[in-house]
Amino acid sequence: MLQDTTTQLVQDAAASSEAIRTAMQTGLTARGLKFDLLDVTTWQWDAVLWNNSLRTWAVAISIAVVIQLVFWLFRKFVILGRARKLASKSASLVDDFVVDLVSDARYWWVATLSIVAGSKVLTLSARTTPDGPPGVTDRLHTFAVIVTALQLLITSRIIVQYAIQSLLKRTTHADGTVDETVNTSTSVLRVVGMVVLCSIILLLALENIGLRVSPLLTGLGIGGIAIALAAQNILGDLFASFIIIFDKPFVVGDYITAGDKSGTVEKIGVKTTRVRALSGEQLVFGNSSLLGSTVQNFKRMQERRVTATYGFTYDTPAVKLRAIPDLVKAAVERHKLARFERCHFKQFGAFSLDFELVYWVTSPDYTIHKDIQHALNIELVEVFAEHNIEFAFPTQVEIVKDYSRPGEDKDSKRG
Repeated sequence: MLQDTTTQLVQDAAASSEAIRTAMQTGLTARGLKFDLLDVTTWQWDAVLWNNSLRTWAVAISIAVVIQLVFWLFRKFVILGRARKLASKSASLVDDFVVDLVSDARYWWVATLSIVAGSKVLTLSARTTPDGPPGVTDRLHTFAVIVTALQLLITSRIIVQYAIQSLLKRTTHADGTVDETVNTSTSVLRVVGMVVLCSIILLLALENIGLRVSPLLTGLGIGGIAIALAAQNILGDLFASFIIIFDKPFVVGDYITAGDKSGTVEKIGVKTTRVRALSGEQLVFGNSSLLGSTVQNFKRMQERRVTATYGFTYDTPAVKLRAIPDLVKAAVERHKLARFERCHFKQFGAFSLDFELVYWVTSPDYTIHKDIQHALNIELVEVFAEHNIEFAFPTQVEIVKDYSRPGEDKDSKRG
């Protein structure tokens, strides 16, 4: 039973194939082509099919096939084979960019371009008047533009990525580390780059298929103004983020002070900059407001200038006061990372003789500065104690007069 069914199916398939062949031959004969489709020796190359001879059709098909075959061989053996290996060994980004572009080309895009190239040898109908119906040539052009736009939209991610990698490479420090500000802002740059590039591709595609882009741009311009007015604070922060990224008043990792707030920059985003305060909490600044204020960047500091004031008692002899600057200078110079600038008798204070010391710490590290200050203060206490020079502290003197005997003044002081 199964064998009979199989035999019947084979016979039906053969009958259907013969019927299709007869129908094709009948149709071709009706168009003036009298030959067996499966017998090449009977083909009439000069016969006309859709306004083109069979020979012209063969040339057009051959051009399309050759273009696709050449692209397939070039991609498989040249790009994906040897070129990719050479690009992986090169430090340049250009060869990697070219390899990725060719590798990302889709076969349906190449097939469309090959068909359009092959159609150039054919005589096809076209639009006769500006308002007339589109012909085959016009439809092929429109289809090719749409397919090319789709391919460019897909490939735009590679172009944007290459641009970001080039920016990162240019901003790499001498020690090989990447600029943290640009590195943390790649997501912003990628989004903006994709929006701009895709907009340009779509506008060019619309222009090439015959649509008027000028009214569209006018409408977008009016709408853009309305959106900009409604979201001017957001746009202000967005543009401020680009200023921070490229002008670099500070970068990720810098310790800054803005107003009465200070901390270490952790991230520079589209709208806000996040700063970690010394007390542990995270401070969030709007980019535009942050640039509008005075920012102190302590990370850019190469040396730290330190000013200190020391007060001594009023009963300190002049000879010891003259010796104080030399004693202080010697104490400062005993520290390798400290550089003495000056020490002077500054003023007569309310309860002390004030000396002002100025020295430099040759490291921007705040901890090193505090370590030197700590050690220097202890050392000065020891040095002044050794020379019997006393530090002053707030004191008050009370003068008492005795008026018990007329004509005699007896003054006494109480400290």
